[in-house]
Amino acid sequence: MAAARQQRPDDAQAHLAALAKAAADPMFEKYVVGPQRSLSRTLKVAERVLAGELAAARQDAKGAIAALEQAVALEDANPYFEPPLWHQPVRHALGARLLAAGKPAQAEKVYRQDLRHNPDNGWALRGLAQSLKAQGKHKQAAVAEEQQRKAWQHADVQLTASAM
Repeated sequence: MAAARQQRPDDAQAHLAALAKAAADPMFEKYVVGPQRSLSRTLKVAERVLAGELAAARQDAKGAIAALEQAVALEDANPYFEPPLWHQPVRHALGARLLAAGKPAQAEKVYRQDLRHNPDNGWALRGLAQSLKAQGKHKQAAVAEEQQRKAWQHADVQLTASAM
């Protein structure tokens, strides 16, 4: 992820290839990191997320969105576990990429789906407010902003986007 964001696409591609190889390795099916969840499932989510980041770094919005949609599907197929075994809901990254691609209505749908899974999540509420504003839905955006402020009232950083 760092290599992709630092505009080192060759390094990011090498990491992606290694991650894809690990995700396809049957050995990782044996290692369990939650209730009946093999490590390979997490590796597959990670591989798709990194593929999305790399595509975004290469200005390939369509490829980034497609990879993140696949990551969301993989994440959704995982059994429930608390805390979640992936560090941040993939929908946050997908919503941010949809917004960047000028698709705020699709982003709104993604953020609303995430809020059904993660009620009052400040990151998702931030993205929802941004997607609503981009559509000119200012009253709904104000409600989402107030919900985000309430959810984030004790945080020591300000959110500027729905994903890191």
